[in-house]
Amino acid sequence: LRDPPLPPAGSSKELAKYASSYNCSMPQLGLRPESLHDVKVYRRQLLLPCMIGALAQNLSRVRPVPALSAPGLLRERLALGKRCTVARSSYVMLPAAAGESEGTLAMVDSDVGLLVGGRTLSKIPPPSTEKYRVAMVDFSAWLRASFTEADFVILKMDVEGGEHKIVPKMVADGTLRLVDVWLWECHHMPNWMNSPCFKLKRMLRDNGVGTIYEDPYPF
Repeated sequence: LRDPPLPPAGSSKELAKYASSYNCSMPQLGLRPESLHDVKVYRRQLLLPCMIGALAQNLSRVRPVPALSAPGLLRERLALGKRCTVARSSYVMLPAAAGESEGTLAMVDSDVGLLVGGRTLSKIPPPSTEKYRVAMVDFSAWLRASFTEADFVILKMDVEGGEHKIVPKMVADGTLRLVDVWLWECHHMPNWMNSPCFKLKRMLRDNGVGTIYEDPYPF
């Protein structure tokens, strides 16, 4: 495989690990890593602008790959994901969004999204964005078609707010009982009693999910 044109980061915390290679680390920017104030300024104000500037040429060369949107490819990948190879670990990348129904989902991209991960629903576009639509898979239906209660299923969900529709759909479909371990981040909502995230967590427990881990994970 070719070297990736951008650091393989999924958050600003991970992006900071690569900053020194682009002259964007705290010491290189004249900040003190031992200072809590400097750390906050770095993470909130300086890291991303510095990295975007350092990677501007690479960012300008990133282009969509139309072949990844081919319906036939998605069907093949969905079918492949059902197979279990016990001889070795394997991963199947699905070029689609996870949702509560089949169809398409309007998304936006930006330089920031490419560097720190996470795509945004087009209702809240950040600056310098590109709007597009992606295929969306009914996650609950796929789970039901792919696994049984005899399988040991570990699910990691980080879908930028989509969990507020996906989890109720899983409750309605009865597919939460297929999940043994649930790892997730609940977005956009506080976690106090009776908040939307708290109610989702209660749904998980009430519908058979035995072990739940929330980001940041304790391991």
